[in-house]
Amino acid sequence: YHCSHTPTEIRSALSKARLGGIALLNICAGGETLLEEEIVPIIYELLEEGHYIGIVTIGSVKENIKKLAAFPERLRKHLFLKFSFHYEELKRLQRLEEFFHTIEMVKEANLSFSIELPAYDKFIPENSAIIKLCKEKTGALPHIATLRDERKEGFPVLSEYSFQQLNAIWAVYDSELF
Repeated sequence: YHCSHTPTEIRSALSKARLGGIALLNICAGGETLLEEEIVPIIYELLEEGHYIGIVTIGSVKENIKKLAAFPERLRKHLFLKFSFHYEELKRLQRLEEFFHTIEMVKEANLSFSIELPAYDKFIPENSAIIKLCKEKTGALPHIATLRDERKEGFPVLSEYSFQQLNAIWAVYDSELF
């Protein structure tokens, strides 16, 4: 994929004047948001415009995260990273340490972030291990993100459990997001 607009053109299209003021923009892709090299200059321009930017990422493109961490502090204050914690896949690929190393790098750069664990039924037996790992590595629990089927009307929850059961199951995380 190649964006047909320059970062400056995108900034102009999303200027404070056109939007009626400063906005909170959430940037999310159908895969890894930070995969495209062009995204970093786009984020920079939008931050320069004064906007607040949330970026959904799995944290796999460390070089682009390093570039974000190197932004001037005045811009980093408007930047928020939402790390999707795909526990099972990170465990399978033996990349849990790498994931948490990236989180530590973000913390050291004084960037705001959250870790969001999908409320995936297969993770339920792993809850104790996930909680222990997150407390050990970050000192906090991840937020829980409800999985929904966006292809269907009403966006039903993707789970074999009722929403009431899910509330009880995922309550151990005390996540306001869930």
